[in-house]
Amino acid sequence: MEGAIPGDCKAARNKEVEGGGCDDDSDDDGDKSKEEERSGGRDDSDGTIPKTRKEKGGSSFGDDEDANADNGKEGEGRIHGGKDKGGGGGDDGQGGIPAVFSFDEMSIQKAVKFDQKEEKVYGPHGNVQVGMVRGVFSNFKQPIFYDFDREVDARLVHDVIAKLQKIGVDIVSIVSDMGTKNVKLWNELGVTKEKPYFSSRNGGTISVFADIPHLLKLLRNHFLDQGYILPSGKKFVKEDLLFLVEKDSAEFQLCHKVKPLHFLCKGSQRQRVMLAAQLFSRSVASALRLLYPEKEEEAQFVELVNDCFDVFNSRLQQGVKQLDWGFGMKMDSQVSVLHRAKKMITELRAIGKKSLLPWQKGWLMDIEALLHVFKNLQEKYSAKFLLTARLNQDCLENFFSQIRYTSGSPDARPGPVDFKQRFRNLVLGSSASIIVHSAPVFFENEENPEILSVSLLKDLHEKNISAQEGASRGGENADENTEVCIAAGVPDDAEETEERGGKKRQHEDDSENESGSENEIDCSEEGLKYVAGFLAFKLKKHHPSLGTHERDSFKTAPCPWIDQLSYGGLTKPTSQFLFQIRQFEIVFQKMHGLRISREEGIVRKLKNSLQEAFPAVSEDIISIYAKTRTHIRIKFLKRKNVVADDVRTKKKVKDYVQ
Repeated sequence: MEGAIPGDCKAARNKEVEGGGCDDDSDDDGDKSKEEERSGGRDDSDGTIPKTRKEKGGSSFGDDEDANADNGKEGEGRIHGGKDKGGGGGDDGQGGIPAVFSFDEMSIQKAVKFDQKEEKVYGPHGNVQVGMVRGVFSNFKQPIFYDFDREVDARLVHDVIAKLQKIGVDIVSIVSDMGTKNVKLWNELGVTKEKPYFSSRNGGTISVFADIPHLLKLLRNHFLDQGYILPSGKKFVKEDLLFLVEKDSAEFQLCHKVKPLHFLCKGSQRQRVMLAAQLFSRSVASALRLLYPEKEEEAQFVELVNDCFDVFNSRLQQGVKQLDWGFGMKMDSQVSVLHRAKKMITELRAIGKKSLLPWQKGWLMDIEALLHVFKNLQEKYSAKFLLTARLNQDCLENFFSQIRYTSGSPDARPGPVDFKQRFRNLVLGSSASIIVHSAPVFFENEENPEILSVSLLKDLHEKNISAQEGASRGGENADENTEVCIAAGVPDDAEETEERGGKKRQHEDDSENESGSENEIDCSEEGLKYVAGFLAFKLKKHHPSLGTHERDSFKTAPCPWIDQLSYGGLTKPTSQFLFQIRQFEIVFQKMHGLRISREEGIVRKLKNSLQEAFPAVSEDIISIYAKTRTHIRIKFLKRKNVVADDVRTKKKVKDYVQ
């Protein structure tokens, strides 16, 4: 593979290295093979967990042993860069392009393959190690090497950093999952949870991060498998949240995103970050607090996990909440969350365990690393904020997905020769942009980073991009594709924004748009109020009197769930509009009953029925209600396994069709 890093092009060369054995890390934390899908998520506005990702199961932070020893196979590696003169680039990186170096393994077919072009035999290899560089302030990503059955060691890391420095790329941090081989690397570099950084050959310090979405999944896995003992000594187990799902099971749900799958997920399903992020979300914490006041400590734990993840997942300079703004924009609030999370994680224990779990050590390390790298960027580049989502492995997992999806299936594993060809095509080929949009793993809420080219690198240097300018542009780009929240049961394409501080905000984060209520409050009734508020917001341009943001307005009925969930921008329906929605419900139930009509034009027929029953009501109000309400019913029936596209369930469908 030639030309992965386009600096010093005339002096570019390939360096062959010998690879270690193929070894599949054991993982008692529940993560499985690398080819399994990591979903993203956190819908969070570019503030979300990635939403979609894949990753190899990580092993404990120094606690586990490799499942397999090196098998002594020979790997062929490629490292691209300028001619090695034994040093780095400029002094301490001043004037360079700050970037993050991430690396991870991808599982491939363990088969012998023949490369006809090179007339060379490859394999069998179990996995391939891939390294990638992503800009901290500049919106680019660049695969820089791959090697079959290769273990990343300290020497390789220093070599990569030195070569990148020579072409003006200043590595400020490295990121990997918690596989045992990566933990071994951290030990070689002298990295600990108290000192999560090491010195490069030119004297600069490089921060080390454990991939945060991976840590969130490990936290969730131990919660489902064992449960936790909170600092007070109180046990917190999955049954505490199952009660919540059982109570909130009506058509108008509060926590509509939390389903049995969140508790029953096994194998590849546990690779989906989205499921972990939705389970430990602010909305779940709010529902616990309102429905079960005696579980306040459990609610605080869930909310703190959500808040800490928000801090590590910022994608916009100015987010929806203070915590998912660029790190440094709301420094006091963000640092306060990190300190509280550090205290909670240190005191938390898994049931049956006396010491910290690997994910706890990794999270403690990341907290210190974030504070360290931001201070470093402030000193070297006068950075005012940092988009922390660029400190994880999303870009690398996206690249893996593109490679797999080239075969037409997101789960297909390429052979060694296929991998070489796909790697080259993605880095150099013109079809890369097409594959990006086809891949099941993609960047949410921001533009997909551009593959680095000679011209791009030259432009970045000529413009002398500063931390502030580059990050600001990244925030602006992301703002164009900001995710929107869907009201409980509202169709996926519905969106709502809110006005706060003179700027447009999201109506609510995907991970926070579920609902809850007080002790004796009817969950279904509160869900209906939430949907009515959503409709009022959608109609506010032409009908501003249907709802209000005011918390204690005399125009609205009590809405404890909206009050609990809102940051000040959610719309509450007026009492009059809520009464009108209830009248609409009578017509809807008369038409569909407990089922859904399978006739053609059901939305149009519902609109006609409503217009006949309420001729004085504006047509646009009736239209948006009809569309939204129909989608809510369809989702409800799907959730109950009544309506399904699978041929095996069609016999069940006929019983519910009029």
